[in-house]
Amino acid sequence: MYKSSRLFFAISVLSLLCSLAIGQDKPIHSFKSQDGFIQSLAVSPNGKLFLSGSEDKSIVLWSITDQKEIARLDRHHYNVYALCFTPNGNYFASGGDKNIIIWDKEGTYIKKLAGHKTSVWSINFSPSGDTLLSGSFDHRFILWDIYEGEIIREFEGFEESMLATAYSPKGNYIAAANDKQIFIYEADSFKLHKTINAHASNIYDIQFTPDGKKLVSASRDKTIKIWDVATGKIIHLLSGHERSAMSIDISDNGRMIVSGAFDAMVKIWDLNKGELLTSFEDHKLPVYAVAFHPDNLHVFSGSGDEKINYYQIPEELVVSHFFDEKYQEELEASPFFEPRRANESRSEYKDRTEKAEAFRKELIKKYMKKL
Repeated sequence: MYKSSRLFFAISVLSLLCSLAIGQDKPIHSFKSQDGFIQSLAVSPNGKLFLSGSEDKSIVLWSITDQKEIARLDRHHYNVYALCFTPNGNYFASGGDKNIIIWDKEGTYIKKLAGHKTSVWSINFSPSGDTLLSGSFDHRFILWDIYEGEIIREFEGFEESMLATAYSPKGNYIAAANDKQIFIYEADSFKLHKTINAHASNIYDIQFTPDGKKLVSASRDKTIKIWDVATGKIIHLLSGHERSAMSIDISDNGRMIVSGAFDAMVKIWDLNKGELLTSFEDHKLPVYAVAFHPDNLHVFSGSGDEKINYYQIPEELVVSHFFDEKYQEELEASPFFEPRRANESRSEYKDRTEKAEAFRKELIKKYMKKL
């Protein structure tokens, strides 16, 4: 009886996890109000608002709770390639044409930062929110003083476009990437810390992990790579996208990466193990932007199909992946999951099945709190 119970349990769990790992084709919700490719996304630190930037030159401020448009902003004259909130969520910045615009959280215009010669591709606030880093097609990247609206330093002399930029969460490093290399600088002295020969083609996005010890990069060569900041050595190579990896974001708990690519796929990865958790396949055209919600369980994706999808990562998939042995042991130790017993009536078996489901849900909640 014990062996048959274990076999029944194993087959049931394996079937469930396989179905979860294949991915959820349908999002919880799809947002659409802009005409043109969705080029950029940003979620507020409190998880109540998000921004979308489009090929139609507009920015839309959305309520996540109400799933409604709050404001539409139209001060840019070209695609809005970049969006980001300050760490306290009181302000946000946008970039796309040659300019960067600073807004308050309600969408009120504050000021314009002018200095780039071509379109701004990336922007990142420092942990304090006092400075901002921007990358562009003009073969340089710039560090800005937000309050004065002035350039602190221009990093020039590169032969290719410096599209991707990133600020370390601790504020001790800044990074930028061109067609194939990543350059990491000490933020206080601007001394070059590491040069990494990272990819075989254009690097579209880079981001530090929350602890600042790793850097993640996404490239036209279809790969995502995880780097050790101290040594500049590769930790993991993530391969699975069939076309250019355009955008990445890291969960606030530092456990997962979300990626969007030209193959119209959204993928969730285990950052520390470099393993694929699941994929979402609802988009019909390339995914240009992705962003994690602060709850570490929901993600946004913006696509050439003009839609922004809001997905939930299955909780059971997350728990079974990160707490595999302990979670499985607790499930298996429960008598609720045994196959139907010889002397068990239909009503008794139904009652036990309902208790099994309730037990499983409570167990998932227990482990989700540990993430």
